[in-house]
Amino acid sequence: MTDATFTKSLVGARDELLWIARSRYNLTPMDAEDLVAETIGDAWRYRTRYVDYGTGMMTWLMNLLRWRALKRFRTIRRRLRYITVSDVAVDADWLAELGVRDETEGRLCADETLNRALKALPSHQRDVLMLRAADHEYDEIATMLGLPLGTVKSRLFRARTRIAEVIDGHD
Repeated sequence: MTDATFTKSLVGARDELLWIARSRYNLTPMDAEDLVAETIGDAWRYRTRYVDYGTGMMTWLMNLLRWRALKRFRTIRRRLRYITVSDVAVDADWLAELGVRDETEGRLCADETLNRALKALPSHQRDVLMLRAADHEYDEIATMLGLPLGTVKSRLFRARTRIAEVIDGHD
C-alpha cells in the first residue's frame, strides 16, 4: 500500500475511531480526540508493519486504539497509587462527629482514624474513594479506572459504608 493510499485510509477511518473511542471507552470528546490522534500517529509510525490479511485496515486500527487506551488507563492507575491520605481534606462536620474540639487534635485524630479506615478497605474501593475525594466526577473515575459507572458507584457506596463502620468502631 502506498503512503498516499494509507493516508487516505487513515483520514477516512478517523470519524469511526472517534465514535469507538467515545462509546467503548466512555471518553470525553477531547480525550477521544487525543486518543484517536495518538492512534493515527502510531498507525503512521508502524505503517510498514501493516499487512492486510483480508480483515481490512479498520480492524488493525481498532487494535491500535485498544492498545493505546489500555496504555493510558494503566498509566492513570499507576498514578493513583501516589494519592495519599493527606491529599484528602477532612471537613469540620466530620471532626465534630468525632467529638474533637481542637483543630490540631482533630487533624491528628482524624488522620489516624482515616488511615485506619482506609487500610481496612480493599484496594479497588480505596482507589474509587480517593479519586472521589480528589473531586473527580463519577464518570471521570469510571473512565480513569476503565470501569462501568454503576461499578464505580457501588464501590464508592461500599467504601463509605466500611469507613463509617471503622470510625464507629464496628470493625
